[in-house]
Amino acid sequence: MAKYLILGALRKLGGDHFQEFKQRLSDENPADSSQKIGWGLLEKAMSLDVATLINDRYTEGTGLELTAKILANMGLKDNVKQLQETWADSEENKGAGPDQR
Repeated sequence: MAKYLILGALRKLGGDHFQEFKQRLSDENPADSSQKIGWGLLEKAMSLDVATLINDRYTEGTGLELTAKILANMGLKDNVKQLQETWADSEENKGAGPDQR
């Protein structure tokens, strides 16, 4: 489910914001270096590819939190709010959502 929530958030980004999101994602330094998603994988990736990479590298909650964090750091508060609301409304998470930023 997280993959499709992330995909929905990424599809709402315009071209420049999507490129910035990918750059910021590649700059992330997770505690577990095997989770790092390098620029080589992201450079030409489309939104579905990016959502899949996040979903494959991180747990559901961590992937959603990371997506929300990057969007917040980009100043896209409305996008963060939409992601949080969508996650909170999903039946799988029974009202849990990313922390408010």
